[in-house]
Amino acid sequence: MEPGDDVQAAYIVQSNLAKLALRRHDTESAEAAIDEAFSHAEELHYRALRQKDDYYETALSQERENERLRYTDALHRMMLWGSLVLISTVALAIFVAMQGRLRTRELLHRQEAVAQQEQLRQRDSMIHFLQDFILERSEIIQKLGESADRHIHISPHEWEEMERTLDAIDSDRFMRLRARYPDLKDEDVRLCILIRLHLTNRAIGNIFGISISAVQHRKLKLKKEVFGEEDPETTLEQVIDRQNLH
Repeated sequence: MEPGDDVQAAYIVQSNLAKLALRRHDTESAEAAIDEAFSHAEELHYRALRQKDDYYETALSQERENERLRYTDALHRMMLWGSLVLISTVALAIFVAMQGRLRTRELLHRQEAVAQQEQLRQRDSMIHFLQDFILERSEIIQKLGESADRHIHISPHEWEEMERTLDAIDSDRFMRLRARYPDLKDEDVRLCILIRLHLTNRAIGNIFGISISAVQHRKLKLKKEVFGEEDPETTLEQVIDRQNLH
């Protein structure tokens, strides 16, 4: 300012100029702030876009992993069920095969048992045939068969011969009876011999010279007192046959 200038006017001018300068400065600052705000907003926008892309990428990867896990789990389940089905099928096949083998073995055993029984039956039939053949050709047995209605005399030698013959046929039946029952008398053994030969009470009575009732009494006494059989339904013939099995 020069001397003599209007101080008030100058002040007003300078004040206005200062205000204009301040306004201009504020405007520039505001513009800078706005630019900075836009730049920051734009950066935030791009960052949000990147985060969104990262989120979608992560979500997509997680979904793919979940899908892979579901597929793997389903595959494992299918393999497990397949293994169970295979094991069950194999076990069933083994069971059926074992059952078939057992049934076959059981059938073979039954067939073998039937064959053995048939062989035993044939052997017993052959043994009985041979026994009857031997007995029929024994002179003493022929003598007993021809003289059933009259007194028959059998010598001690003939008794011994009959006992030896029956022992040879019946695996020492009477030898074992004598050893097992030392109280057996010769008359008792002879009665057992006649019973073994299936002679009737009349024929036995003719041999011993006693009545039929006396023969029955002797049988009952021998069964109870010597063999100890108290059952009235069991005959002396059955007791003698049973003794031969032991």
